[in-house]
Amino acid sequence: MERAATALEADTLVLAVGGKPGEAFEPSAWESWFFVAPLAKAGRLDEAIAGMTADMDEHGNHPGFLYNLACYEALAGRNDDAIEHVARAIEIDDWFRDRARDDEDFVSLRGDARFSAVLERPST
Repeated sequence: MERAATALEADTLVLAVGGKPGEAFEPSAWESWFFVAPLAKAGRLDEAIAGMTADMDEHGNHPGFLYNLACYEALAGRNDDAIEHVARAIEIDDWFRDRARDDEDFVSLRGDARFSAVLERPST
C-alpha cells in the first residue's frame, strides 16, 4: 500500500501520530487492515486478501496482521493459508490462541485437525 499527499498551501504541516521527529513515517501493520476492511465487509475477500498479501514483506511478522489475513482467508475458503497464518500469529503472540477459538471467522476451520492442533499446541 502506498500513500501520497501534496500540500496545496505553503507552510502546510503533516501530523503523523506515532511518528518520530526527524525520521520518515513508517505505517503500522494496521494500516493494511484499515485499507482492506471495507473490501472484506463488502464481500470482496479476494481483493482484501490481495491487498494484505501485497504488504507481507513489510508486516508479515506482526501477529495482528497475520491474524486478520487468516480471518479473510478462512472466510474465502482458503483454509491452508488461513491455518498457516493463524498458526504464525499465535506463535508470535499467544494472546491470539483464545481469540481464534471463538472467532466466527474460523467456523470453516473448526472441523480441521490442523486447526485443532494449532489451538492445542503448547505455548512457546
